[in-house]
Amino acid sequence: MKKRGQVTVFIIIGIVLVAIISLVIYLKTSISRTDSETKIKEIVSFADAKLAVKEHVENCLKSALTESVPNLAGRQFNSIEQYELTVAMFIEDRTKACINLNMFKNFKVTADLNKIKVEVFTSKDKGIITAKAYLDVNIKSDDKTEKLHDFTSILQLKQTAYKEK
Repeated sequence: MKKRGQVTVFIIIGIVLVAIISLVIYLKTSISRTDSETKIKEIVSFADAKLAVKEHVENCLKSALTESVPNLAGRQFNSIEQYELTVAMFIEDRTKACINLNMFKNFKVTADLNKIKVEVFTSKDKGIITAKAYLDVNIKSDDKTEKLHDFTSILQLKQTAYKEK
């Protein structure tokens, strides 16, 4: 009877040891996985912020470009270059008014909106207007900094957007 009691005690001790070792291994992998997931989430969220800033600026650019066509319709221009310059100035003003970098709360996003430069290119035969905006936008988190500079928007028209004299 004593041998049975000893065997039972050793079996219970063995089960407790296996449970403790399993628990330690589980907790160790769980903690390291959580650290990795946190780093990945930080990277993803920074990448997401960068993408969101780019999309926001390009949406403002697209909105201004789309708005420029009816606002300048009916005007006559001496050349395509004069038309492109007029559209570019219109887009610069509207894009400055549209961009709101304060909406990105988790990151410090800055830009000098007065330094925006817009170029417009028209394709007379295809009815395409391309607007390219050059603006230094800085995105900062605690340990990362990125700079965005080039933004593009393309508008397909049904007909030519300008008339030459």
